[in-house]
Amino acid sequence: MRHYGLLLGCLTLTHGDDAAPKIQASVHAPAVVEAAEFVVEELSKLSDSGVYETLTLAQIVSAQTQRGVFHENTFLTLELASPHFLSRNATERFEVIDMVRTDDKSRSFAIDTFPEMSEESIEEFSIRNVERRRALREQAFEELELDACAAGLCDDSDDAASYLERSSSSLLEELKDSSQYPDRRRRAQDALERRAKEDRMRHLVDLHARSSYELDQIASNENDFAVRRALAKQLLDERLALEDKKG
Repeated sequence: MRHYGLLLGCLTLTHGDDAAPKIQASVHAPAVVEAAEFVVEELSKLSDSGVYETLTLAQIVSAQTQRGVFHENTFLTLELASPHFLSRNATERFEVIDMVRTDDKSRSFAIDTFPEMSEESIEEFSIRNVERRRALREQAFEELELDACAAGLCDDSDDAASYLERSSSSLLEELKDSSQYPDRRRRAQDALERRAKEDRMRHLVDLHARSSYELDQIASNENDFAVRRALAKQLLDERLALEDKKG
């Protein structure tokens, strides 16, 4: 990480732009704000652990522009915020340069010193990053498996089981996506319907064991699941009807 920062610094010293004069610029100028946001966005991608993703732009302290031979440079003093600085400070200041090539307008940046983050935050984000990559790999393999099943290359029982293991939100997304194979959408629909029936049965078993007072409380609780409230009201109405007949 530090080596990359030194490399960027060396580039700024060798492209020959230092001879051009620097002009003070407003920190509120759209081009300056764009340059600062670009630097923060790119900087947030440069930590292996992902902890730099917590960096946000708190303030543009100062700005200077310079038209060099090869680059249009914007020299910035940025105040960045993160809850994970090694110093435990809420914000820290950094000297950066946004560089736009004069020929093809490609963009890069340089920074004198990279943000130093606490060891515990680096470890925490490293673990998250590993888990995130594992989840993405599992999702990719799952997609391959589902595509194979949709093409008729796997056992129907195995295919149905793989759909039942997926979350309802994942199944809903597949159901909405018109680009999916029709067979995959049908299986997603079947899995959702089966899950809805199972949820209904679980609610019924639980509600049958409740008192009429509890059923009334559940039926009137707007924070409860709509299906559960409807079932509670249905059972309560049935109980009241039976009591009327007995009376």
